[in-house]
Amino acid sequence: MGAAKKAGEGKKITISELAEEFGITPRAIRYYEELGLLCPHRKSPTSQRLYDEKDRVRLKLILRGKRFGFSLAETREILELYEADPTERRQIQRTLEYGLEHLLEIDEKIDELKELRREMLEFARRFLKILESMAEEDPRPDPRLRKFLESYRPRLEAVAKRKI
Repeated sequence: MGAAKKAGEGKKITISELAEEFGITPRAIRYYEELGLLCPHRKSPTSQRLYDEKDRVRLKLILRGKRFGFSLAETREILELYEADPTERRQIQRTLEYGLEHLLEIDEKIDELKELRREMLEFARRFLKILESMAEEDPRPDPRLRKFLESYRPRLEAVAKRKI
């Protein structure tokens, strides 16, 4: 990241080019500008926004933070530390602290999803038994129901056997 701090000189690109490069909309870039996360270069208030390598690095960090679940406030703090500390030590420490918090949140969500999965499998098996009983007791079995049951049970069991 240190080399990126010295960047900023060189080729400047437009908002459309930057948006295309990162696969986001120009509106998203303008939103980050409104929040003060990006500061494009302009010759006058009405002139075209131009972005340099430093802006690209900041946008890359913003989008990575978003992907990792960091709030915009957390991302702002990390970016401010990036600007304030040439050693990058404080930025890295803070990023690690936020990262650990988000890892713990992810683990909690995974546990919740595993419990939800277990409950859904239990209900699916219970409902399957109800339909199988109905099919067995029906004096004129519905061929569509039998076909459904024949295809559903193996699919359900295949899903249940998956290691999650």
